[in-house]
Amino acid sequence: MILGSDGLPFISLKYSTSTLAALKCGNDSCTSGNVWSTLNTSSTGSDVNAIIGGNGYPFMTHKYNSNSSLMTTACLNSSCASATVVTTLSMVVNGTVVSTPFYLMSATTTTHVDPCGTTGCANTGSYSAAALGADSYPLIVDQNTSGTNTMSVRKCANLTCTSMSSQTTISYGSNNIGTYNAIAIPTDNKPLLATIDDTNSYIYTIKCGNSTCTSGNSAVAQTSTGAIATGGISLALTADSTGQMLPLIGYKVASVAGLKLFRCGDAACSATGTNTIISV
Repeated sequence: MILGSDGLPFISLKYSTSTLAALKCGNDSCTSGNVWSTLNTSSTGSDVNAIIGGNGYPFMTHKYNSNSSLMTTACLNSSCASATVVTTLSMVVNGTVVSTPFYLMSATTTTHVDPCGTTGCANTGSYSAAALGADSYPLIVDQNTSGTNTMSVRKCANLTCTSMSSQTTISYGSNNIGTYNAIAIPTDNKPLLATIDDTNSYIYTIKCGNSTCTSGNSAVAQTSTGAIATGGISLALTADSTGQMLPLIGYKVASVAGLKLFRCGDAACSATGTNTIISV
């Protein structure tokens, strides 16, 4: 759930046969005036993540299960009830990057383009997260499970993400990463990414060297977090006791029945941080 530019809740979810759907609340408690929309056909609603896009309307990333690819849905109004721009982002097919197909969808018609055919696609689109850069275009991170699990970072070339300006892969040796991802973009416009290292059960952070994470990245295995359990990860930039804006990561741990918070020691998460356990 996110708050729209009008301050009212917007909820995106997987509905029925993995269909992407949305509920726009008519008031702050969602008790009346709600607008329900079914946004896509079946097998398109897994791993949904939503932000407010650069046009002021909801923007969602989600997985298209039928060909294991990342999809985006950009709303063209606050409720997503009318036409939306839906994009299946570039993917790897037998080692070759397939050009970006996309289609426009109204409330009644859809046209689907499947570039994979029967040759198969790299397994992308899981655990996606997105944030807006200084240009108001989304930056998206998701998991690629073709071989060793890695992270794909994609920069949209426009507000509705009908094309990409860059795509890069982030790996951590032979370790499996990218299971649950989070992203925050500070004032220097160099994103900070957080994910889970499944091989060693630690949080893995990446401070990007530029606005698209294509070079100069600095990665740290946050071993002081201790063994973690799968179940999600979140990242926010919040002020510490001195007023400095530092990353705060929320996650679930294997040994504690509650939420655990990790406060990075500096803005890039390169210094030793501190852990706080919050029981819920």
